[in-house]
Amino acid sequence: MISDSLRRIKDEKHLTVAQLSRCSGLAADTINKIMSGATQNPSPDTVFRLADALGCSVSDLTGEEQQFPNLCRACPERGRIEDLHQSIG
Repeated sequence: MISDSLRRIKDEKHLTVAQLSRCSGLAADTINKIMSGATQNPSPDTVFRLADALGCSVSDLTGEEQQFPNLCRACPERGRIEDLHQSIG
């Protein structure tokens, strides 16, 4: 389930919802709804943004085989989690 995977990966990277929100460009409320299970089927764009920001694959979040393995949604306006960690020491 995406809520469990998202929470686990976020916690493994020692991130707050606010930090993930900033890196993904998604509202903190959206992320909280996914993690709580209130949103069980987020849009593909939302999943791609979360995976990109977390530096993981879509299948890491969904537990399903990625349908578009060569699709890259990197966005220069948003930072990656690694950049965030470097900026905060």
